[in-house]
Amino acid sequence: MLSKHPSPPLTPRAKKEGTRMAIEANPSYHIAIAKEFAEVLKEGNCPEVVRLADRLACIFKQDNPAFDRDRFLQACGVDLTLTKIRT
Repeated sequence: MLSKHPSPPLTPRAKKEGTRMAIEANPSYHIAIAKEFAEVLKEGNCPEVVRLADRLACIFKQDNPAFDRDRFLQACGVDLTLTKIRT
C-alpha cells in the first residue's frame, strides 16, 4: 500500500518546461521513494519492483554522478546478494 504523501512541489525546471516533472537530484525525494519501495518489498523480493527500483537508480545516477546506486537499492529493501542486478 502506498503512503499518502503530498505531491512534491514543482521544480524550477518543471515550471520552465511546463511539465509535472518533480524529481530531480534531491536526496529527500530519493529517501521518500526508497521508503515506498521498502514498504512494498517487505512482503518479498518481487522481481518487477526490484527492476523498477534499479531503473530509477540508473536515472538518478545519470542525473547526478555522485548518486550511490547500491545505497539507494539497499534503502529500498533490495537484497543485492540475492539479485542479479547489473552493477
